[in-house]
Amino acid sequence: PVLPKPITFAWDKPNDLSNIIAYELQWGSGFAILNTNLLTYTVPNFPLGTTNEVSIKSIAASGDNSIPSFINVFNVVINLEQNFGDGWKVLTNMQVTVQIDKSHALFRARIDTK
Repeated sequence: PVLPKPITFAWDKPNDLSNIIAYELQWGSGFAILNTNLLTYTVPNFPLGTTNEVSIKSIAASGDNSIPSFINVFNVVINLEQNFGDGWKVLTNMQVTVQIDKSHALFRARIDTK
């Protein structure tokens, strides 16, 4: 079995930092409140699943927080298996993590032998 791997997220600093006291990063069922001098955060065990919504927003001292920015992250394990009539056996596997445009999208894995 493949365990979820660490995934690092990064964002740009807002133009006006005068009222911002922190950033809030949310993913799946997890979240982190981060200091404003941090512009990256590594989620140590990002959840496996076809899509996970991730958001980042600025937290303001006045309570006037920014509108969250959202991305959809596709995070699965692909197994290459063989079968000689005695059942499928995993030859190798790899975890794949990519950003996708929509929370519901068709996808496929293709094997090239070139």
